[in-house]
Amino acid sequence: MSNHAGLGRYLAFISIPIGSRREARSITSRALTLAVGEYMKQAQLAVITKPIDSLIPHPKNPNTHDDKQIKKLAHLIKTHGFSKGSVVIQKATGTILAGHGIVSALKTLGYTDVDVVEADLSDDKAMAFMIADNHIATQSVIDDIGLQQIINELSGLNVPALDFAFDDDDLSALADRILTFNPVGADTQPRLDEKKKVTCPECGHEFTPS
Repeated sequence: MSNHAGLGRYLAFISIPIGSRREARSITSRALTLAVGEYMKQAQLAVITKPIDSLIPHPKNPNTHDDKQIKKLAHLIKTHGFSKGSVVIQKATGTILAGHGIVSALKTLGYTDVDVVEADLSDDKAMAFMIADNHIATQSVIDDIGLQQIINELSGLNVPALDFAFDDDDLSALADRILTFNPVGADTQPRLDEKKKVTCPECGHEFTPS
């Protein structure tokens, strides 16, 4: 019987109402980071080397990795290497919980062995960890202007865009987001938030929608 605490106690406060979407996503990201961090601290972990063909993709992993992403990951591994702990497997089954894309990229590069973290988790906790790990990255709030400034700096140092996982499509999408971002001033926002009265077509009653 495992004595690891479930994710629930760490995720219990995620649904607290927050004023803005940006704040809500930031709070959710911190909560999920805490959940996975605490979860992994409580699991019995060991870094070992395993034959790459012995690692089993999780059959219920909802995330998929297309050829374009695998090629990016392979390039990043060749350029920067990959850190121990990037691939996490369930100890009892060898099922991958984190790092599906990395394992696929390593196979394309001809790796036969890979350092993995073994997590001694039950099936339900292993699946919960996998979903939390997948979900964390999607909760990040990106400062597009700040990101563009870093990219400009790297470009000035002649660092290829692919070395930070960007291709032409990614650079164009970032530029489009920046160009279409149109924040309003403090004097305009209250007017945009103001709710107008509407009239019921049946009875003629005027009311303000909640």
